[in-house]
Amino acid sequence: TVRHFQMLMKHTTTSVADVNRVVEVAWRILTPTAQKHKVEVHLDLADGLPRVPTSDVKLEHVCLNIMTNAVQQIAGFSPGGGTLAVATAYVAGDKAWPVKVRFRDNGPGIHRQWFERVFELGFTSRPGGSGLGLFVARGLVEACGGRLHVEESAIFGGTTFLMELPAVTQGGMDE
Repeated sequence: TVRHFQMLMKHTTTSVADVNRVVEVAWRILTPTAQKHKVEVHLDLADGLPRVPTSDVKLEHVCLNIMTNAVQQIAGFSPGGGTLAVATAYVAGDKAWPVKVRFRDNGPGIHRQWFERVFELGFTSRPGGSGLGLFVARGLVEACGGRLHVEESAIFGGTTFLMELPAVTQGGMDE
């Protein structure tokens, strides 16, 4: 975690990220932990996604945090394992945030009253959790003009986090 935060702090220059590549890197990093907890991770990556205005390292941190949280929640909820599906999409009609990344798990779910609280500094539902991960993740997404929220969740039915990002076009930011 410390090494990751150090890398995040070093990457302050403006750059662009390839969302699909970042998701794949996060998936490779997470694979041993997911296998240990019998969580199958499925990727559904859309072709031709535009790049987004953030660094690969920052976006990787966000993806890895959300994916790791999902695996940990599934492991605590179902010792027999579960699934996490990560899907990317481009929605041309959404001018503000056309690049979408959905993280859908079949873990214990999040009560509606916690949909915003999970992003508060220090909030955790896991023994030994720091309450930093989703707070930092949302901050990184918002810093590049995007948004991160709980899209839907059902108690004992899983949760979907939605990350929405602006796109970068050849001439700069998509308007």
